[in-house]
Amino acid sequence: MLKKRPSLIAALVFLSLMSSFAHAVVTQAFYVTADDPAPSYHYLNLTDLGRHQFIDGTLKLYTFTIDPKKQAQSYLGVGSSLEEATVHNLMVLADKTKRAKLLQQLFGHGPQDFNWNFVRVTLGSSDFTPLVNNQPYYYSYADIKGPDANLLANFNIHKEPLENKKIQLIKEAMAIKSDLLFFASAWSPPGWMKEPDSHNKFNTEVVGSNAMIGGTLKSQYVNILATYYLKTLQAYAAEGIRFHAISELNEPCVGRDTVVPYPNACIEVTDAKKLVAAMKAQFSEKNINTQLWVNDYNFGNGWEIVNKMMENPSGNFDGVAYHSYYGNVQDMKTVADKYQKNVYMTEFMTGWMWFNQKPTSRIVDVARLLEFFHQGSSSYINWVTLHDTRMGDPSGKHLDDIHKDAWFPPNLIETTDGEQYRFDIMAYALGSISKYVKQNAYLLDSNYYDNSVDQYQPTEITAEVKGQLPTISQLTFENPDHSLVTIMVNTGEKKANVNLVSANQPYPIKITLEPHAIETLVWTMP
Repeated sequence: MLKKRPSLIAALVFLSLMSSFAHAVVTQAFYVTADDPAPSYHYLNLTDLGRHQFIDGTLKLYTFTIDPKKQAQSYLGVGSSLEEATVHNLMVLADKTKRAKLLQQLFGHGPQDFNWNFVRVTLGSSDFTPLVNNQPYYYSYADIKGPDANLLANFNIHKEPLENKKIQLIKEAMAIKSDLLFFASAWSPPGWMKEPDSHNKFNTEVVGSNAMIGGTLKSQYVNILATYYLKTLQAYAAEGIRFHAISELNEPCVGRDTVVPYPNACIEVTDAKKLVAAMKAQFSEKNINTQLWVNDYNFGNGWEIVNKMMENPSGNFDGVAYHSYYGNVQDMKTVADKYQKNVYMTEFMTGWMWFNQKPTSRIVDVARLLEFFHQGSSSYINWVTLHDTRMGDPSGKHLDDIHKDAWFPPNLIETTDGEQYRFDIMAYALGSISKYVKQNAYLLDSNYYDNSVDQYQPTEITAEVKGQLPTISQLTFENPDHSLVTIMVNTGEKKANVNLVSANQPYPIKITLEPHAIETLVWTMP
């Protein structure tokens, strides 16, 4: 049953300075709070929201000014990943009925559904890959090198035990949402395309599963790797799955930054530029319009990579993909403005900086989510959708190998027994955007936070520095039908008053936000 906030708490009020002025009209309002042990969307009964209700004047007041005449970047979508661990947990642990219910909530249009429209698909193994016979099993789509005349003779996307299940799961999601968008990332080329890399101690031999760990792409295989990606897109298309975008590699050279015992590889920048050019040329020749996004790594890495990519001959890519584990979020907007390239958030693991803390702490990640859009991103994709807390089970039934000794915070969905599922506040936050913001909507110019009340400055993100984000933040989009969608987040422990002021109307929309809450308004201007 949908819950209704009491009218004195809801207090959504329209105020006019002159009775002759037309008023903004709110057509939908709902909120969700991280304080709820079992979060759900609470819809406000708009008939109870009169123009002359009062808001508690003792609360702090935060003002946001929205300029409908100034549009920023367009909106592509939000969602999460279908990596091997999520595929395993959905296809192996959950029966068909439970899986259908979970997928409906992720991609459906119902009152409690999230209506996500963007999914990241891993091409081959990622770091979150289940054990096979209690042993690591990392793979590409062409693990065995073919003869010189056809090096990709053994190419096959139907790799067991998980790739066919991944394809099935994608099709089940598409049956719910036919216009679902997909972004593709490979963690490593086939091992035989690489040479051992002294920077990564885990790459001691280029055979078997170890071939996916570390190493550097051999220059002689640049064009072959481009063909590998082309064949991947064609093979998925034959299954009715088309990718909106693909990156040249997930987190290139991550093994040189830190020790990583999972699939990864390095591509030297000179070869990366050649690879990007070859991919675009081969895609174009076969009339494949999949976009190519470079970097697919942290903020600081992206600045260096894009600078080099833009050197001649270069710039032959469609966007820049970012992860948010290290670096300064402002790098996104700097790159977007300097090079006129679209930027996209393609990975962030919610809760990554909030280990062993209560769920309400992760409401801060929602404020960061809004900041990503204010810094130029057109999208957001979370990393790891369904997390099984039985990590460390020696049977290897429930987990991936490299993370078995680590405690990871719950991701978007958490299960402790394969029967009951709990959705994290970030899952609802994404839904708070995607339920009403339409593809090709535009972000409107507005202040991310009220600097007369909140003091905030973007800082370097590291494992040790969580960053102090604003208490109240907001984001406003204009849909193609000119309806507006405002998403507000209160990371604080107390209620707060908010004024939404339009640059072309002298009266605010006023609302009181609950603590640790996300609230969405759908409205129109006069």
